[in-house]
Amino acid sequence: MEGIPVQRRGNVQRAEWRQKCRQILAQYLRKSVEPAEVRLQPHEDDGYVWIRQPDREHLFTRPLSKHSTSVYMQLCREVGPSIEAIPHPGLERILPEHRSKRIRVSGSILDLTSQISQLQSETEKLANQLSFSEDQTRRERVLRQEAEEKARRLEGELSTARMDMVQLQQENTCLLSVNERITKRMKRSDDQTASYKRKLPFNPPSPQEHPHKRLSLDSPLSWEEEFFANSKGISDRIRASDVDREPLRFHETLLELVYPFNHPVPDAPAQVWFARGETGVYAVKLYKPYTDDEAESQVARLSDPKPSLQKVRHDFSPFALETRAYERIRKLCPTPQQSFFRRYHGTIEIPPSPVRRSSVRTSRRQGIVFDVLTPGLEGRHLHSGRVIGDFAPHAKILHTELAKLDISPLEKRWYLSVLNDRLRMAMSAHTLGILHGDIKPDCFGLPDSPHDIVLHDFSRAYTFTRERPCAMNGIRRLRSFECAVEVERRNIRSCVHEM
Repeated sequence: MEGIPVQRRGNVQRAEWRQKCRQILAQYLRKSVEPAEVRLQPHEDDGYVWIRQPDREHLFTRPLSKHSTSVYMQLCREVGPSIEAIPHPGLERILPEHRSKRIRVSGSILDLTSQISQLQSETEKLANQLSFSEDQTRRERVLRQEAEEKARRLEGELSTARMDMVQLQQENTCLLSVNERITKRMKRSDDQTASYKRKLPFNPPSPQEHPHKRLSLDSPLSWEEEFFANSKGISDRIRASDVDREPLRFHETLLELVYPFNHPVPDAPAQVWFARGETGVYAVKLYKPYTDDEAESQVARLSDPKPSLQKVRHDFSPFALETRAYERIRKLCPTPQQSFFRRYHGTIEIPPSPVRRSSVRTSRRQGIVFDVLTPGLEGRHLHSGRVIGDFAPHAKILHTELAKLDISPLEKRWYLSVLNDRLRMAMSAHTLGILHGDIKPDCFGLPDSPHDIVLHDFSRAYTFTRERPCAMNGIRRLRSFECAVEVERRNIRSCVHEM
């Protein structure tokens, strides 16, 4: 080869690569076409056409025999991965005498197209299965979340039912004890009555002589004796107090409702408003009227003998219940304990037209005026840290429950101090013959304040009067004062433990 000129050696090398390229292209077409018949610019009757990529368009601009060695090398390297052929679109128009040749040439290409179609079909099938699986997984996730939510709700209801059961058992124990004492007193009373009958003719007293006695065959005791049985610390002044007189009226004539403090549900009995008066600002608690329909509905649920509608309003109306409690506090609460309650300024009646200078309209017509509760330092009170004897059992129980928690000694003392303060507030109401009836966390302060301020919201309270009520704290089952006080103390302890 050393004697051959350079130009001739290049021609020989080009011819070798051209022949090699024809063979590789023919092999790509699976030998359906002879190497000598391979074309880069095939005719329609050749049965195939090359797919021209934009960056390889120059490879198909001239016949195969006219290319350079580098192009032959590129074709050999890229045929298959980057350079492909497909059946000619005009296959069906080929004359019959050329069709068998066309079919032979493109047989391998048709096989490849069939495989591609099959793979595409399988891919689509797998995509559908994946979509179905995702939908099913999504549905199962939603069902699982709903089941978990239902389980949590049922667990909460079960916990509440357990607490109610424990409370009812404790109340039942108290009632059994009271019933036993009443039975013993009735027996002594029967013995005394029999003794008197043997000596003198018995003439029962008239109702005018003992207006507060309960003239019933069920019990010889008055409501006062039954309610305060075995109770200590209730003065005769409280027992004889009359809170059903005309309540205190708010002294200012001009009062502007500015905005509501809260937005209760439509059926809520009351709503608290911020109001501006002649000498300052106030919180006004407005109540929905207690209608005759509501009173008649309560009468239908009460046992015989049926009370009057006036009696039902007296015992069930939230406005009447709260007014009665604050009137008792205003008249009889000692000065050192007045800071345990909201400052009460009296009641108001809103006329059908809006309040003067106020653009606010409301369907609530009766209200009670208080000072505005503030969550800042000026609204907090510090009370004695001494644990009163009656509170010791509850403090001990809370201390035992706190010992199970991972909290510091300082936090434990704080919980016990909160319990002590709340029990002192409730005891101040109890010594006035008032049962709050709706102990919950936010009746000691404001929702946005972590500190206790005062005991408020007496809209379900029972304030003792000598007339037997048809309901106490919204419940038709009457309880003794001692039993009801113990229930409220347990509720306070539960609220502190859940803080």
